[in-house]
Amino acid sequence: MPYEAGVPIMASTSRGHSRDDPLAPVVRNFDTFPFLAYNNSLAGLFVDARAGNEVTMLYNVAKLLQEPIGSVRHYVLDEPSGIEDPDLVLIGPIHSDRVTLMRTQRGILVTAVLTQTVRMQCVRCLADVDVPLEITLEEEYFPSIDLKTGLFIDWSHDEDVTPEVMIDEKHILDLHEVVRQELLLALPLHPLCRPDCRGICPDCGADLNTEPCRCEEKPVDPRWEALARLKKTLSEE
Repeated sequence: MPYEAGVPIMASTSRGHSRDDPLAPVVRNFDTFPFLAYNNSLAGLFVDARAGNEVTMLYNVAKLLQEPIGSVRHYVLDEPSGIEDPDLVLIGPIHSDRVTLMRTQRGILVTAVLTQTVRMQCVRCLADVDVPLEITLEEEYFPSIDLKTGLFIDWSHDEDVTPEVMIDEKHILDLHEVVRQELLLALPLHPLCRPDCRGICPDCGADLNTEPCRCEEKPVDPRWEALARLKKTLSEE
């Protein structure tokens, strides 16, 4: 696969594997690793040109944390998210034209609009339906280590600081948990394969979108015959 090197238009990260532990994730940063390149064939996806490893939602913010308030980094996101949740069947990559990380007084503010397709079941006919979701991310992340002293920072007094928005001791900002929660909140309550889905017959189980009901007609009580005729007329209109 051809790579076009030397396109440092954005800082980004790449996840690979260490030589000591092939399964251990290694996060790299465009600021300090010149061998990272831009993969022209993946429409904006940054990769490690040496190993061909795709970018993940992990960002090394050690350098950004040392910069003045208001400093920013912009990232392109277009990759399988790696999110695992039994209530989320993710289809294709998660995408954002711009993920912005901005240095704040207390940490890093992440803003982005992300799109992701999820597979759900139609509530009427139970067929699989792919639902495109769009979520808006605006979350502040907080460092766990003071870069000047190397000591842990105590955020226990601040109710805004929860585990999912903590930058770890290696200064890695991880979007996975916050994005997972936002995707769950964005799921539609009543997904439909199409607006006019006719559902399935509760008696014979026929999918009324593709076949007629297989139930035998039951004799109508004479007292309800007029209503039955009206129902049939309305259904044929």
